[in-house]
Amino acid sequence: MIRCKTLDVPMIVKYRKYEYAEDLDEEAVWHIFAMDQEFGKFLRHKAQIREFLTRVVKFDPRMKIYDDELNYAKNQSELANFTALIRYLRSFFHEELLQEDV
Repeated sequence: MIRCKTLDVPMIVKYRKYEYAEDLDEEAVWHIFAMDQEFGKFLRHKAQIREFLTRVVKFDPRMKIYDDELNYAKNQSELANFTALIRYLRSFFHEELLQEDV
């Protein structure tokens, strides 16, 4: 209901209770909403990392291995492992990235 019908949680809790009442209580619905928000952040963060790695692969195709590793990331802490790599790649490919942005 949150994602497919784009309903907000208060509306679901108040007016759609009959659809989930047997399986979930109101607290569970809010918990699902919070988890959905976290998952959305995870997907956005992963997409940003993928976009950056795609740019870097243009300069050095060997960096494709890191893009492939990104496929295995399943949570935020695994994405955090890419932070040092991205920092390094930004400094290493600084000139190329600047030229691409221009």
